[in-house]
Amino acid sequence: MLTVRDLTVGYNGVPIVHGVSLELVAGATACVVGPNGCGKSTLLKGLAGLIKPMGGTVELTGRGDITTMSTAERAAGGMGYVPQIDDVFKPLTVEENIVIGGYALPRKRVAINKERVLELFPRLRTMLKRHAGVLSGGERKMLAMARVLMLEPTVLLLDEPTAGLTEEMATRLLDEQLAELKASGIAVLLVEQRANLAMASADWAYVLASGRVRRSGSAAELRADPSFSHIFLGGTEETFTDNAADTTQNEGEVRCS
Repeated sequence: MLTVRDLTVGYNGVPIVHGVSLELVAGATACVVGPNGCGKSTLLKGLAGLIKPMGGTVELTGRGDITTMSTAERAAGGMGYVPQIDDVFKPLTVEENIVIGGYALPRKRVAINKERVLELFPRLRTMLKRHAGVLSGGERKMLAMARVLMLEPTVLLLDEPTAGLTEEMATRLLDEQLAELKASGIAVLLVEQRANLAMASADWAYVLASGRVRRSGSAAELRADPSFSHIFLGGTEETFTDNAADTTQNEGEVRCS
């Protein structure tokens, strides 16, 4: 669904993410984990078109090369993006947030898709008239995903969806909602600081350090690797980078298959 080759992105001419390649397939979830400041969110912003790439290409199934497309054009072409913060319109109601997500659709299609996302997130149906600003963190995140799903994306980018949530709410969000998204055939790329929790729900995992993919593989296998656990439970980015030569699987290249 998504093919990225040698993507380099950053700010003010300074690269943060260096030559990352990845492939996502339908009905699978891939997570990107790594130390704070390693470029995880920057990677998603580059894929969503919020940051102009310094190099590389981004291809979306059905639209071809979208490297130079705007964020709006990517959304219309099948890419959804949920940022870590400012992900809902707080002054609007839950229903208004959902409906505005279908801004590019015919009115009849908006009604159909509204019902579809409410089936996916049934809890939102009970709070349609509430203002988004009074929702809990978990409820706002569900609303943010529901709004993005109104345009029927084939690829969904999620940036730190469990930020600010309790462990229980975070687990429920990743276990239940990601499973629903996968079942619908959407390819999900998840950036998450809670590495073990994310990898428990993902099919594939990418480890990012210093803006480069240092290791990739089955999420279950990486999670069971003692050296990986040491990195995230007691190690540092420098420790991991120093050991990258021993653990790298096609450095700079990530595949989800």
